[in-house]
Amino acid sequence: MKKSRIISTLKNSSVSFITNFLSMVIGVFARWFFIRILGKEVLGLNGLFTNIISMLSIVELGFGSAITYNLYKPIADSNIDDIKSLMKFYKKCYHAVVTIILVIGLLLMPFLNLIVGEVELKLNIYYIYILFLIETISSYLLSYKRSILYANQENFVINLCHFRLINL
Repeated sequence: MKKSRIISTLKNSSVSFITNFLSMVIGVFARWFFIRILGKEVLGLNGLFTNIISMLSIVELGFGSAITYNLYKPIADSNIDDIKSLMKFYKKCYHAVVTIILVIGLLLMPFLNLIVGEVELKLNIYYIYILFLIETISSYLLSYKRSILYANQENFVINLCHFRLINL
């Protein structure tokens, strides 16, 4: 069992290092492209909406860490019933988180003009904001499922999928 954990740790670490390094390199080029082609205003709007969504994500309150922590023992003991019941409970928790984020996010919409200020873009800031909100909500709807991979020390699967989706 110990050798398996060491192999998992090495695999997770190496995949994480490679995907983070490649993401950083691609991110530099993406930012350059953003500024050069789309303009500083779009980059600023992206940063602003990212910050707003980050503030909304405070609602999560570390459920992800609690989920992973509570799954270690049932996974180590191969207790399928406990794993199933914990996953059902966490699914309900994350649905509550999604509902709260959605409600607060929608309540902020009337104030977007005040937050954003004057914009010379021909884009509708409300549509862009809704897309950011949908992205966040959809990630939380699947978050509880990722926790079983983390607890089972299979982070490399998440890193590879995340890298693949981000850099298509």
